[in-house]
Amino acid sequence: MMKLPKKIVGLLVSVVFLSLSFSLGAKASELNFGISPVIPENQRDQSESFFDLNVLNQKKQILELKVANRTEKVVTIETDLKRATTNVNGIVEYGENENNTDESLKINIEDIVTVLDKEKVLEPNSEDVIRIEIKAINPEFPGVLASGLTFKEKPNEGEEEQQEDQGLAIKNEYAYVVALLLQGNVLQKDITSELLLNSVQPDQLNYRNVIVANLQNPLPKYLNKIKIDGQVTKKGKTESLYSIKKENLQFAPNSNVDFPIPLEGDKLKAGTYELTLDVVSDSGKWHFTKEFTVTAEKAKALNKQDVSIEENNNWLYLLVIVISLLLIASLVMLLIMGRKNRKNKKNSEKNT
Repeated sequence: MMKLPKKIVGLLVSVVFLSLSFSLGAKASELNFGISPVIPENQRDQSESFFDLNVLNQKKQILELKVANRTEKVVTIETDLKRATTNVNGIVEYGENENNTDESLKINIEDIVTVLDKEKVLEPNSEDVIRIEIKAINPEFPGVLASGLTFKEKPNEGEEEQQEDQGLAIKNEYAYVVALLLQGNVLQKDITSELLLNSVQPDQLNYRNVIVANLQNPLPKYLNKIKIDGQVTKKGKTESLYSIKKENLQFAPNSNVDFPIPLEGDKLKAGTYELTLDVVSDSGKWHFTKEFTVTAEKAKALNKQDVSIEENNNWLYLLVIVISLLLIASLVMLLIMGRKNRKNKKNSEKNT
């Protein structure tokens, strides 16, 4: 199999992607249906367009969302529920994600909330409802259980076959995401915020070397308006090798994130390093320092895969120059020797 250069591989990875847009404000031209939550009596704020429910001493409850198809074709809506997580950019995600369940999570909202209508077929220019069931929660819980309901259109068989026939193409999918929050018997503001730095290690993000700091929010409350200032130095040194500054981040309840510090195209070198992190939110501040080691084997493996590292070809240029000079010198020597031989031959002929 032909091996593609690293930079071409990185370009292909960047270009060939599935573009997901999770927004309540998506344009009508992007979606063939509309969603409108039916706000229940136990909603904390009746003016909100998502579910934020007080469920203290609440029995089983059925939520409804109105769905409308304003097109001239049949539309099938797929509905799914996922707990809220935090992505590498410090943004809370309420839709599909690959984040594993955090070990601090005591109650998983995915075990409490059930989508009763996972697929809803809407005839042209029709309306219906999608039902969501919330089980009775026992025992009581503090803070908040956070999740999101994702609504997207299921392509019909003809559309799927057409996409397959067209071959490789950029495919855009749009969806509505409606947050679903369940509030417990202790308010978030009454829970003292906590943040942990679990580990630091070298890794890659989008085929680029990064230092990953795993940050964990182990409590059932949001951390809001987060500012992060990070520095990586060699152990025992003060010179900053890599740094990052981010603000206006948010961490989901009971979640962790592999927060990346980019190397900006530098090669990773073996050695012992130290990460210093200062984190400030609207409910606390934290200072972390943690040593980590990069082995020679790990550095070599990651550098080989990093598409942003400029290859040093100076040795190749020098080799070409040396070979060229040797060829020129050889050619000059051959010319000189040829001229000398001709001259000797003429002198020999004269003497005879």
